[in-house]
Amino acid sequence: MKRTKQGPSAFDLEVWAEVQRIGWSETRTYADVAEAIGSSAHPVGSAFSRLERYPEFMVVVPWHRVVQSGGQLSPINDRTREQARLLVLEGHVLEVHTNSYRLVE
Repeated sequence: MKRTKQGPSAFDLEVWAEVQRIGWSETRTYADVAEAIGSSAHPVGSAFSRLERYPEFMVVVPWHRVVQSGGQLSPINDRTREQARLLVLEGHVLEVHTNSYRLVE
C-alpha cells in the first residue's frame, strides 16, 4: 500500500495562522504567539520546526518574525542566517555574537 504524505496538524495551522497576523517589521516571541492561541511556548516552537517540512507554507508564513525571548536568534545555522537577513531587510538592527544574533530594540 502506498503511503500518502500527511499534512500539517490543526495545531500547526493555528500557530502559522497567528504568525501571519504579524505585520511587516514587527516581531513576536514564541511566548507571545503561544499566549495568543492559548498554548505554551514549547509546542509553538515545535510547530515552527515542522514548518520546514511544508515549503508551500514557508513562503506565506513570516516565520522569521518570531524570535526567542530577549530578541535572541540562536544558534547560528543556515536558518538563523536567513532569519537575520530577512529581519535586516525589514529594517531591524541585529547584534552578532559568537553563537547567536540578537535584535537591538
